Amino acid sequence: MNAPGNPLAQPRNGFGIAAFALGLVALLLSWTVLGGIVLGIPAVIFGVLGRGRARRGEATNGGLSVAGIVLGAIGVLIAIVLIVFWVSVLNTPAGQIYRQCLEQSAGNADRIEQCANQFMLHYR
Repeated sequence: MNAPGNPLAQPRNGFGIAAFALGLVALLLSWTVLGGIVLGIPAVIFGVLGRGRARRGEATNGGLSVAGIVLGAIGVLIAIVLIVFWVSVLNTPAGQIYRQCLEQSAGNADRIEQCANQFMLHYR
């Protein structure tokens, strides 16, 4: 195997590419817990690993790694803010009524829609 920084060695850019791809998807899906948190955290981890490779001269895409870190972190932050927002909304009196209505709906789609409509009327 070639030594790091050897011109004959192929750059190992996988972490940076993975970080950027995961970070971009995490940002685009940050309105979901799955997209924002589950994809954003690995984006940050891969970005840090990719940035380390770039600093050691083993990779050529340090900027892509940094972009993955930033996008992943923003995706995680947006998801956390949205979770906190919805938890606070569902803990209001209208939110508690909505949750009780959903529990009593027994999975009936029409009843679930009525619960949602009733909840929205409280916030108009």
